[in-house]
Amino acid sequence: MQKIIIINLVLFLSVLFGACSPRYVSPMEVPSMDNLEDDYPQVINFTMLYNDIVDEYADENLYPYVKNMDITGSTKKLRINITVDVAEGTNDAAVQVFMSDLLRKISFYTSQQDGRFTRETDESFGSFFDMYQLRYTITRGDETVEKKTIKAGGVIPFDPGLYLGEM
Repeated sequence: MQKIIIINLVLFLSVLFGACSPRYVSPMEVPSMDNLEDDYPQVINFTMLYNDIVDEYADENLYPYVKNMDITGSTKKLRINITVDVAEGTNDAAVQVFMSDLLRKISFYTSQQDGRFTRETDESFGSFFDMYQLRYTITRGDETVEKKTIKAGGVIPFDPGLYLGEM
């Protein structure tokens, strides 16, 4: 019985003294949710972008004919580089579907990294490609299928409404 009384007394005293101890109060009670200034530099983490897209494609397994893909870029030069190698015998229509879907995913993930970029729609690849130059190379084995550089804001020769996966 004495043990229970002592335990209760210790608990009561720890609660009593704990309630009187000073607590840290943040000087900012409501976090600031202001948007970034329009002229604040847009910095894209291309390694994270590449990893997000590769992980998603690995989960979906929609494009088994894509043997290899690489995405790099530079926020200083405002440029994104895409290299895609497809399997022998892959037709051009399949490549078109993949590239459209890939550009949509790039738009999606860059808008997540910087909310000032608009996302893709069925009519547009979003505003990322309005600011960044697009360089892409598509190969089929040793053959270069297509190699292009499209200036920022230029016309992208793929259909933004053409894709297999859900967005």
